[in-house]
Amino acid sequence: MGKWTLILSFFLFNIPVIQSQIIDKYSISGKGTMDIFTDSFFEGIDLNIFSRSYIYTIGYYDGEEYFNDFLFPDSPEEKFYQFNLLFGKYIDLQRQNFRIRYQAGIGRFWGTLRTDELDPEFGDFNVSHYLSEEFSTIGFPVKIGGRYIPFNFLSIGVDIQANLNAERVIIRPMLCLDIGKLKD
Repeated sequence: MGKWTLILSFFLFNIPVIQSQIIDKYSISGKGTMDIFTDSFFEGIDLNIFSRSYIYTIGYYDGEEYFNDFLFPDSPEEKFYQFNLLFGKYIDLQRQNFRIRYQAGIGRFWGTLRTDELDPEFGDFNVSHYLSEEFSTIGFPVKIGGRYIPFNFLSIGVDIQANLNAERVIIRPMLCLDIGKLKD
């Protein structure tokens, strides 16, 4: 018992020392997009840690269709969720006012897909109610983006994100707002 108390105390009291040596900058990033090509809306949040020109990210995103036909909307709506772990590099330009970053990683991708088969429960006049299927798969997210950093604690920018997986490959631009320690 005493050995574990000593190890835990050592770890807890040295977190600020470890953090000051490893973590240069950090941010929480809110993202969103409306994709007019697939009639879907995506939003998400990232936790970013910057260290010596490397970036580590944990991200969660969800998305769904927002409008697929005015008179006979297809149902059910397709919904997608993803949880990602990413690693990459960043490059600061012009006294840290602009940042370019690129990342890749692995994640879980799941959701509801609409099939091509009409739902028989809605009868012979059914033209827009389809069967659906739940799915879950491993995805390989990739991201490239740019940020304008007007203040030490705030940045705005755009990411082009993709999730390469076996069920539904998704590629989309996302507007981003980052809050945290972004400059030295």
